[in-house]
Amino acid sequence: MARAVLRLALPFLALMLSVSSLRASDVRDLYEAMRLGDILHIMREEGLAYGEDLRSEMFPDQAAMGWPRVIDNIYALDRMEAEFVGPFEEAVGDTDLEPLIAFFNSERGQEIVEFEVTARRALLDEAVEATAKQIWEDLQGELDPRQDLIERFVDANDLIEANVAGAMNSSLAFYEGLATADSFDGAWTLDRILSTVWEQEAEIRADTRDWIYPYLTLAFEPLGAEDIEAYIALSESAEGQALNAALFSAFDVLFVNISRDIGEAAALYLQGQDI
Repeated sequence: MARAVLRLALPFLALMLSVSSLRASDVRDLYEAMRLGDILHIMREEGLAYGEDLRSEMFPDQAAMGWPRVIDNIYALDRMEAEFVGPFEEAVGDTDLEPLIAFFNSERGQEIVEFEVTARRALLDEAVEATAKQIWEDLQGELDPRQDLIERFVDANDLIEANVAGAMNSSLAFYEGLATADSFDGAWTLDRILSTVWEQEAEIRADTRDWIYPYLTLAFEPLGAEDIEAYIALSESAEGQALNAALFSAFDVLFVNISRDIGEAAALYLQGQDI
């Protein structure tokens, strides 16, 4: 009897492995269609710049020996992709990915993705960011339908609240890592960490708005209204909502890990240890 059960179970196991393999393939297809690898590469560049800013703020009188290498390792692309893809695949669950893959692989979808990636990379330049902010501010005083489309896209994807929550989670993880420094003698209690993070909420929200709207202004500038409408429609669909939630969930996992590692590295550096 046990042997009969085993014989029945093996084909079922093979089927499950096949389904899992197909699912991973679909996730990889979506990952590539959305050029998420390019986005991670740009996020790495943003992270390296943040690491230098952090060094100047936290260790202004210390030599930078070891710090750039540590930040470079923390933002290693292979590590970032590994820590993003797994949670992303898990978060999309049983969502039908075919409509998403079809959209992002279409001519319209590829144009949208190209403009998003190009805009994200362009904003690494502070002068470009300042120009994008000015363009967005100028739209506020005009009856420009593009302003309404951008605001609808932000609302459809909950971009402000989700980004604020993600940034606060990352900040919490950073302070948890920093609290491991013996030099603080236990001063960074959980209550103090939570209080500090919540004190940053208004600033994080303002910074998020100051970045999201100019970014989308730059990314959507070459698109026609019908293209943005189609993107909003996708975002409002069940599949689009599931995708958006999965993206934020996976990025949250990734950047919580990164932020905690940076905090722990900073703690060692403050203690004068060779890192």
